[in-house]
Amino acid sequence: MATKHESTREEATKLRQQILHGTFIREGLMVAFPLCFPGVTTMIPGDESRVAALDVSPSGFVYGLTRGHACHLFLGMTHGATGAVVDLGVVGGAVDAVDICCGTNQVFSAVQTDRGGCIAVQPARAWPFDLLQEWSFPPKPFTLLDPVVTGEQIFGLARNPERNLIVAATENGVHRLDPETGAAECLGEARCSGRPVCLGGVFYGHTNDGVLWSWHPEEGFKPEARRLPEGDWSHGFPVWAAGNGVERCVADAGGHLYRFRENGGFLDLGKTDLTPVTAMAESRDGRLFGCCGEGIQRFFCQGTQGSQGPYDIGCGISLFQRRRYGFRFSCAAVGHDGRLFFGEDDDLGHLWIYMPACPERDPVA
Repeated sequence: MATKHESTREEATKLRQQILHGTFIREGLMVAFPLCFPGVTTMIPGDESRVAALDVSPSGFVYGLTRGHACHLFLGMTHGATGAVVDLGVVGGAVDAVDICCGTNQVFSAVQTDRGGCIAVQPARAWPFDLLQEWSFPPKPFTLLDPVVTGEQIFGLARNPERNLIVAATENGVHRLDPETGAAECLGEARCSGRPVCLGGVFYGHTNDGVLWSWHPEEGFKPEARRLPEGDWSHGFPVWAAGNGVERCVADAGGHLYRFRENGGFLDLGKTDLTPVTAMAESRDGRLFGCCGEGIQRFFCQGTQGSQGPYDIGCGISLFQRRRYGFRFSCAAVGHDGRLFFGEDDDLGHLWIYMPACPERDPVA
């Protein structure tokens, strides 16, 4: 029988091992990709590289928007014979980056300017032959449109899966954007706050009054479609998870997680250990991954329906080529092949690629 001293020593050893090996990511694999073509091109300047928004194009490219002393649009290619992030230029006149949306042929960047929230349009890039031989990405100019509403901030963009409907939310209204030109048409008035989201062809967004507005292409605009559950929805919350399904996870300022279904309301999923939740993405099998906390953030995972609440999976770390620790993340996107992308909200920011661990299969009887 172990003595009290031996038992205490074993517990201390176990605790030390948990601290040593439990600090950093414990499920899946993370790779921090610099905002350049490593060894070939120059990175986006460190004080202009805080990644503010991400979206994935029909070809599987990830487009991002950075903030800082300047706002850059970048293109990330991380599959096939590619492996590069390309700086597509500075959005002239932008004082802050807000959101990004990939249409079929155009990329729309939502930025704040001195005149109000504007949309900058640039043609989407074609798939390159490969990046093993000589290659180039000739610069293409931005078309910076007039403010969606003069003097009003823009809070975000959302698109439907077919990419033929794009919606923008401003301080006092919801607007439909032309998927080719970006021209805005007002759909209705609402005191918006935060990014909108599209679920199964229906667009939703948050108002300052704690309700969701909605817009359906056939049923029209509803300024008060549904009330949010009890929680702290201030300071720009809710944070919606990136995903492609007809239901979506959402977090409030207190770290409470919910799964929103259009016909089923909000399902309580539990609460994260740390706050705030700043970015989330859903994997193909329905698991939710996100990051939370101040300073050095920690990642969490919420299993599929019926499982327990969110659990901690460690801090972000990339071990390949150049070791890098992930501190804070502001946005996420879902890739075509199951990879999740997280944008680092830090000077000298990186595009982080997360490959979730494959869940174990139940043994066949």
